[in-house]
Amino acid sequence: MASGRWRVPGGRNLAKIPKVLYRASTKANALSRKIAVTRMLAFCSCLTALGWVWSSLQLNKNYRLDQIPLSSAALRDLLSMEMQASYNLVVPHDSASPFSLPIVLSSSSRSSTSSSSTPPLSREECSLRYGARRFLDPNPNFTPAVLYSYPGSGNTFTRLLIDHATGVYTGAILGVNDQRLAEALPGQSHCDSSVIAIKAHPKQFRPLKLLAGQLPDNCQAEGGLRQGFERFILLSRDPYAAIWSEYQRRLNNGSHHQAADPAAFDPEHFGRVAMVFAQEYVTTLENFEFLKTKLPRHDILSVKYEDLTTTDVQTREAVLHDIVTFLGATKEAKDTRRCSCAFTLADRPDTRRTREEDKEGRKAVTREEAYTPELACDMWELLEEGGAGRLGYSPPSGVTCVEWKGEGEGEEMAVRKERWERERRKAKEGGTRGGEKEGRRRRRGDAEEEGKEGKGPIGGREGGREGDEGGEGKEGRIRIRASRMQENDNLNTTPVLE
Repeated sequence: MASGRWRVPGGRNLAKIPKVLYRASTKANALSRKIAVTRMLAFCSCLTALGWVWSSLQLNKNYRLDQIPLSSAALRDLLSMEMQASYNLVVPHDSASPFSLPIVLSSSSRSSTSSSSTPPLSREECSLRYGARRFLDPNPNFTPAVLYSYPGSGNTFTRLLIDHATGVYTGAILGVNDQRLAEALPGQSHCDSSVIAIKAHPKQFRPLKLLAGQLPDNCQAEGGLRQGFERFILLSRDPYAAIWSEYQRRLNNGSHHQAADPAAFDPEHFGRVAMVFAQEYVTTLENFEFLKTKLPRHDILSVKYEDLTTTDVQTREAVLHDIVTFLGATKEAKDTRRCSCAFTLADRPDTRRTREEDKEGRKAVTREEAYTPELACDMWELLEEGGAGRLGYSPPSGVTCVEWKGEGEGEEMAVRKERWERERRKAKEGGTRGGEKEGRRRRRGDAEEEGKEGKGPIGGREGGREGDEGGEGKEGRIRIRASRMQENDNLNTTPVLE
C-alpha cells in the first residue's frame, strides 16, 4: 500500500457525475427554451392570422364560407346562440345534403345605429332569413301591447315592421274588410295572447275601456285576454296626411291601396268631413295625454310615423329598434340585419296607396289639391289648440295661417282677409248652408267637457258649421267645425264601443 492514501474504486468516475448532470440539465433547459420560443412564435402567428381574418370580416361584411364540411346538427351544437346572434349565422334546415352546407357569416354590430355601414340584403335574402312569422303560444299571463293611433296614421306599415322585426304576428281588436290587407297581416283577426301587439283606434276604443279590459267578445273568447292592457305604443302622424289617408280609405269602401278618384271627389264635401276628422284627431291627442297620466313612463312609447318613413336609415332603424325592445323581443332587437330587412319586407304595394294614379290609371287627386289654404287654416284652428303644433306639425304646402287671418299687405292679402273674416262671421252668426246635396245630415257633438265648450248646434237646415265660443280670455276666437255630414256618401263609419 503506497503512501497512506485511501483510494476508492471508481472514484474518478464518481467525480464526473455532477458534471454529467449539469450538462444534461443545461441541454434540457436549452431544449425547453427552444420549445417555449417555438410555442410563442406559433401563438403570435395564430394571433396574426386571427387579426387578419377579423380585418377581412370588417372590410367585407358579407364574408362567405362555402362548403363547410359539418352537419347542421353538429354546427348548431358547435355554435352557441350568442355567437349566432352576434354574427347572424344562418344554417339551412332543408339542405339537400346534411354535409357541406353553404352558410353566410356576416358580422353585425350590437349598436342600433351602425347597421347603415352593412350592405343591405336583397328582398329575396331578407325573405329567406326573416320572412317567416308565427303566433305565440297561448299564455294567460301575457297581455300584448296596444298600437294606438288615429286612423290613417300608418298603423298598417308599422304592424308589418313589427311582424318582420320580431317574427311574431300583430293583431287587431276589430277585423278589416280589405282582403289584400288581411293577406298581408294574417294576425288581423286575432285579439288574444298569440300576437305581440294589437291595433286599436281611440275613436272606437277609449282609453278607460282598454285599461279596464272591457273588450269585444272576440278578445275575451277561450284563450283570449283576461285583463286590461298595460302598455301602449302611441303612433302619431301629420294630421293633414292622416286625415287625407283616412278620407281616401272611406271613399274607396275601406281599401288601403286605392287613391281618390277625381270623378268622385267633391271638395265641398271633403271640407266638411275634414273638419270633423280634425276634431277627432284632437280627441286622439287628448287620449294620448290621458294615458300618459295613468300609466308609468316605461309603459308608454311615443312614435312618429315620419321617423319610420324617413330616408335617414339610422333614424328609422333606431326607432324600430326601440319598438322591438319595448315589446320585449330583446334578442331580435340585437339583430340589426333583421331590423333592416323589416323595412324591405314591409314595403308592399298591396298595403300602400298609389300617389299618382287611381285604380283606372287616371291621375288621382293629390293632398295638395284637396287642402285649400282656407280649409287648411280652418283645420289648424282646431289642431293647433289641440296640441298638434307641440308634436312638430304645421299646416301643409307652406301655408302660414296667420296671413289668412288678416296680417299682411297687398290686394291679394286683402281678399284673403275679407274671405277669412266672412267665414268667421258666418260661423258666429249661425253657419252657412252647406250646399244642396240630398240626404239627412248627422249632428256630431263636439263638446266633451262641461263648462269648457258649448254644445248646442248652430246651423242651417241642411248642414253648415257650428261655432263654439272658446274658454274665458279667448274672445273673438271661433272654432269652425262641421256639425253634420251626409249619410248616403261612401263614408263607412265604424260604431263606437261605449
